[in-house]
Amino acid sequence: MTACAYFFKDKTGTFMYLPPLCGRLEKDIIERSFGVMNSLNKNKTLSRIENIEEKDSSFYEKLGYEIAEEKPRIFMPAERTGGVKRQLFNRQCLAK
Repeated sequence: MTACAYFFKDKTGTFMYLPPLCGRLEKDIIERSFGVMNSLNKNKTLSRIENIEEKDSSFYEKLGYEIAEEKPRIFMPAERTGGVKRQLFNRQCLAK
């Protein structure tokens, strides 16, 4: 399976703002993604995948990851989306 994973780095560490883009979730892809983040983060608790869809939460939990709720964020100003506010998913998959 080919997947496209986007990693982001800020002053605190490396994380994924979105889950891997691969069409469907696979254990190997998630574990490899956390492997990359854990190798870059001195503090492995910073490794995380943000914006997990609610329907996918159980997949991550079955792999042993914790799902943490986040405050919702606005993705785009309403004036740029024809008055419709776009909100990102507010779940994170945290490192084991």
